[in-house]
Amino acid sequence: MNRFNLRLPGWDGTPLALDVHLPEPSLWPVPTVVTRTPYGRGRHLAEGAGWVRRGFGYVVQDVRGRYDSDGVWECYRNERGDGAALADWIAAQEWSDGRLVGYGGSYGGYTAWALAVERPELVPAVVSMGPSMALHRTKFEDGVLRLAEHAAWWLERADSRTSRDGLAALLLGGEGGGALAHLPVTDLPERLGARLPGWAGVVLRGPGHRPAEEITEEELAALPTAGLHVGGWYDLLADETLLHWRTVGAARTPRPPQRLIMGPWGHDLAFTGRTRHIDREHGPQALLDLGAAQVTWIRACLAGEDPGPDLVLPVGGTAWSPWPTTTREHVLHAHPEGRPDEGTVTGLFGKLEEVPGDGPGFGGTTPDEVPGGGSPFAGLKAFPANELFGGRLDEVPGDGPCGVFVYDPADPCPSLAPGTDRRFLDGRPDVLRFSTPPLTAPLSFTSAAVHLDVTASAPGADWIVRLAEHTADGRVFELARGRAAGSGRLALSPVWASLPVGSRLRLEITGSDFPRLARSLGTGADRYTTTATAPVRQRVRTARLVLEVPETPDALAAPGAEKPQRGSAGQEDPTSLPGRKAPIPLQNPKNPGDQEGMESP
Repeated sequence: MNRFNLRLPGWDGTPLALDVHLPEPSLWPVPTVVTRTPYGRGRHLAEGAGWVRRGFGYVVQDVRGRYDSDGVWECYRNERGDGAALADWIAAQEWSDGRLVGYGGSYGGYTAWALAVERPELVPAVVSMGPSMALHRTKFEDGVLRLAEHAAWWLERADSRTSRDGLAALLLGGEGGGALAHLPVTDLPERLGARLPGWAGVVLRGPGHRPAEEITEEELAALPTAGLHVGGWYDLLADETLLHWRTVGAARTPRPPQRLIMGPWGHDLAFTGRTRHIDREHGPQALLDLGAAQVTWIRACLAGEDPGPDLVLPVGGTAWSPWPTTTREHVLHAHPEGRPDEGTVTGLFGKLEEVPGDGPGFGGTTPDEVPGGGSPFAGLKAFPANELFGGRLDEVPGDGPCGVFVYDPADPCPSLAPGTDRRFLDGRPDVLRFSTPPLTAPLSFTSAAVHLDVTASAPGADWIVRLAEHTADGRVFELARGRAAGSGRLALSPVWASLPVGSRLRLEITGSDFPRLARSLGTGADRYTTTATAPVRQRVRTARLVLEVPETPDALAAPGAEKPQRGSAGQEDPTSLPGRKAPIPLQNPKNPGDQEGMESP
């Protein structure tokens, strides 16, 4: 029993459009799953049918100013009041048992939490998937604009009643960052011929701007709401997923149940049915019947039963595990040169010694191309950290300096989407590389931080730090990253990674991650409103990597891992999660037409 294109007043009387999907009246009253989306409620028709088959009501509403809803859409405005008005209306219907489940991903994750914060007595549970919680949190990373994401999302989603799917790929392609290389950044829409009146405001307000309707950590901690937190290690919103898992209900005793499901996925999560993310294969263990897991969790929460343990599949992992309860620090130090004659490296790594060359394991260089003959270590001490083989990473403290590079804003180190093989970038002189020897035992870590002591010849320089795995067969995959403005401790992006025997752990330091982040211009002037550029000489005195290494966890069987999953709630269309179709154009510099990358929130 369905009702389409209903009109319901928002908090101020503005008519908002919604669809209602209901089981047969004989099953009433029922709990209701609620989605509020800016991406068009028509995408959720199959999803509604799936929830009804499982005995739930399903209500999906276009947010104010989008698609069929009246008013003007302003990101993260009016969602609290409009969500509360919808919750009150649902609770008063004869088919509702008064229990609502907030459900959404990306921007829909924010509207789900807004529903819970405004009406906690009506929302006992929320399913949150990679929530996008505010512009200053989604559009900026470590204080710098996520240029490619902001451009792609704003072109296709913002300043409009409907989305313009495909426009970002059409306008933002090209070698060297394409249109994104245009300066000043604030004038990019004019360069593209697009009218985007809200673009510059987000850029100029910066990461310090706090919107009036921001949902605070204090509000989340006070919630009595159970939460299912679903995220992907390749999702740029992985940090939000983990923050919510750790925060929701934390101020309450007893704390309402919170469950984490985290796997090697992008913003589309497990709904793609794929085990490969761009160039990296994760095997059948990466398949998860996420829809079935969500339904089981909701039913358990509403019945007051145990909703089940956390499920985490690390990048490179072979089994699902709960989050480790105890960890220990493992510290590695960067050294400027790789030297085969300094003895044995203790702990996780074996002896660094003369061995036969292994071809692409050394940045694609074959043994015949290595100076000194067939051994890749012959003459290695002649190579500083910013040449092909780079420096080393081990447990022995260094006495510095680690290395120097010149950053040129006219030729910034290019961005590659996580999951892309980065080996063809080896040898760039503007990147310092420090690697361990091949691992002699598996290495697993749940977080990473880097302590830097650095200087630059001009103010405003960026220090881009990247942690990568150099596999035994020569591929290089990013694991975590971060940006610092100078010396100090830098926490890298969230990751739980498992490296097998034979892989190397690599630390890279450079001056840009473009076009993922808006680049420093090298002048000390504002990077968003000025156009002059200048090269910068950047020196790393010391770099220390701190890994959190877990105690060995017990592996868990992942439900549905043995077969490809269907969409949420068993829907036939696995792409019906909101906001999943705006790829960030992080291009492969080898092939500028190859658009790979994360999806925008």
